[in-house]
Amino acid sequence: MNPTLVADDSRVMRRIIIRALEGVGITNVVEANDGEEALAEFAKQQFALVLTDWNMPKKNGLEVIQGCRASDPNVPIIMIT
Repeated sequence: MNPTLVADDSRVMRRIIIRALEGVGITNVVEANDGEEALAEFAKQQFALVLTDWNMPKKNGLEVIQGCRASDPNVPIIMIT
């Protein structure tokens, strides 16, 4: 199965989200520290799910969603704030 992308500028929040994902059996996770890194990771491979923060440096969550949708309009995206 394709990995899940978790984009959040807070390392603590990424850890919390990843632990919650692991709790439901999702262990293949790629982390991004900001919106720009999230889009770079998204360009490298296909993802089963994207979880993105709204407020991040370089590119915000809306820009991440727009970039993801431009590449793959079918990937599920959940906004976290």
